Amino acid sequence: MSLLAYPDFSRIHSVIDQNLDFRLRDLASDEHSLGLMIQWLAVLDDPLLSELRVQLLYDGALGRQSSIRLYEYPPAMPGEEIPMYVDARLPSLIENVRGIAKSRLVERLTRI
Repeated sequence: MSLLAYPDFSRIHSVIDQNLDFRLRDLASDEHSLGLMIQWLAVLDDPLLSELRVQLLYDGALGRQSSIRLYEYPPAMPGEEIPMYVDARLPSLIENVRGIAKSRLVERLTRI
């Protein structure tokens, strides 16, 4: 059983939507939310990280080495490029982020 799997209840769908909407509202003032969205956008759209996108979509999660590479990627970006990086990718990818988060939901998931 994957630790990233959650039961497919309507309430969990709402939690995902609310959490994502909260993070999107706070991008300008919350560096943690901004960093999280940069990581999502980098994996989904950055050609330099295309193998991470394939791994995420195929496996549903990133492995250890991929996670380390992703963690180190945003801090290496010049600070003045980050707003343009997010603005260029966010509008077209936000529903992908939402869909991938909800793809971890499993019908009839029960405790072991």
